[in-house]
Amino acid sequence: MLELSGSLGESTPFIEFMLEVILQSIKSSVKSSVKSSVNTEDKILEYLKENPKATIKELAEILNLTTRAIEKQIANLKSNNKLIRVGSARKGYWEVKE
Repeated sequence: MLELSGSLGESTPFIEFMLEVILQSIKSSVKSSVKSSVNTEDKILEYLKENPKATIKELAEILNLTTRAIEKQIANLKSNNKLIRVGSARKGYWEVKE
């Protein structure tokens, strides 16, 4: 691409090439992110079925994620009616909806 751009005296071919590479990279990243997100949600639900009093910190340690990442996943699960919190934040427990 650099050679073609140099011989033409313009950068358009190189820029088009780089934009295509960037686009393919973004598409690949989005696909793996969606798969990862679903997989993480499944892991959270499975763990909470067995450990309804688990904390966000505990989930983060077990799944090797940040507490913020767990909070986002839990918010998504709650908005999709797959998970609810029963009781207070300190003394409550998680209820997984089937």
